[in-house]
Amino acid sequence: AFGPNGDVYISALVFDATTCPTGITVARSTDGGAVFGAPVLVQSSTTCNYSDDKDWLIADTQPASPHRGRLYQFWTAFLTVNGHAAGSPQVLRWSDDHGAHWSSTIVVSGPHENTQNSQPMIQPDGTITDVYLGSGTSMVARTSHDGGATWSSESLVTNAVGGGPAGIRCCLPSSAADPVTGELYSVWEGSGPGSR
Repeated sequence: AFGPNGDVYISALVFDATTCPTGITVARSTDGGAVFGAPVLVQSSTTCNYSDDKDWLIADTQPASPHRGRLYQFWTAFLTVNGHAAGSPQVLRWSDDHGAHWSSTIVVSGPHENTQNSQPMIQPDGTITDVYLGSGTSMVARTSHDGGATWSSESLVTNAVGGGPAGIRCCLPSSAADPVTGELYSVWEGSGPGSR
């Protein structure tokens, strides 16, 4: 992600290959990506019941936004209770000081919904919309007008997301916003000819 002053940020999943701890770090470069500072631990999970995955970092670069410069770190939290899957909500933390400190965790989707792959987009007024995979073959969106603190109910983008070629793990959807008009765009692998 690129901040409004040209700083470069990189998000990375971290984990212990032999035990359960997982986490997310963010590192910052102030020289165009030539050198990065030490990574800051944004999220840390120390139990096998909470696994961090599919991180996505975005910076608010909109001149008219009240949250200009804010970093938004999204990820999917895969939950387990008594050895059984208990949902995979979309969650978020943000930073207003170039990634040095981070907010508490905000749950964007339902806390035990089966979701994944946040694709957040920021509009000219700072409104942020997160598009992600919902249950079944759906892709849905939620919007925040207060910098990520609260989120709208779901709106359906499509209920025809395909899985890609058999035997190949691929094809997560992608979304982007026009920084001038605020129009939102999403693309996905369809479930068949003419699917919408």
